[in-house]
Amino acid sequence: MTDFRPECIINLHVEIRGKPGRMAWACSITREKHGRVVLARALLGEVPREEAELAALEFGFSQANRFQQEKVEVTATFPLESTLEGSGRKLAPELKIRRESVLKAWKGFRLHKLGRMTGPEALALREAAEKAFIRH
Repeated sequence: MTDFRPECIINLHVEIRGKPGRMAWACSITREKHGRVVLARALLGEVPREEAELAALEFGFSQANRFQQEKVEVTATFPLESTLEGSGRKLAPELKIRRESVLKAWKGFRLHKLGRMTGPEALALREAAEKAFIRH
């Protein structure tokens, strides 16, 4: 069996500012032959952390589908396993439905895996998320 080589890596970061906290996410998509092809961010306001994590995943998955990628790796600065599985967290009914939709999209990729984010990409995403706060 050969090593898994993703066609596309979805990198995610969620950040909070203040108390009560405003949430923002940042996402980058890197493709094997093209490097970084997407760098996006969004300010969500005062929402639960789980909602911000799911919003970041939804965006990343939609971009991977837009590029018609089948072999996908997802890395994040937050624990992906608990976000995808919902383990240990009580979610509002609308977030449970949203998580199920994200999980279905995740399973829709032919090959997929979760990985660790590298230092330079994590830094780029932190900077992008900070810019989401500056604009508002």
